[in-house]
Amino acid sequence: MIMENSRSSSRTISTAALEWLAHLGVRVPEDVGFLHVNCPDQSGRFSGIYQNAPTVGRTAVEQLISMVLRCESGVPALPHSILIEGTWQNGATLK
Repeated sequence: MIMENSRSSSRTISTAALEWLAHLGVRVPEDVGFLHVNCPDQSGRFSGIYQNAPTVGRTAVEQLISMVLRCESGVPALPHSILIEGTWQNGATLK
């Protein structure tokens, strides 16, 4: 499985992987499925999990602002987690 972390490049690792498979004569999704564990968008180009980066970022900023307003700093005595679940994205790379 190939994972992609950066959306800044027009030719991503995922795109390169699909091009490499095509070069080998492997058809996606007819011969092999391609699951993206961090879909960059909801365009349907890839099948996989959309992590919803805008909501994750917005929630992190809200948490930081709340801590500043409460005059909190440092690592909390009792850490807690905020979960923003990813959603399944149907796409062109799985049957």
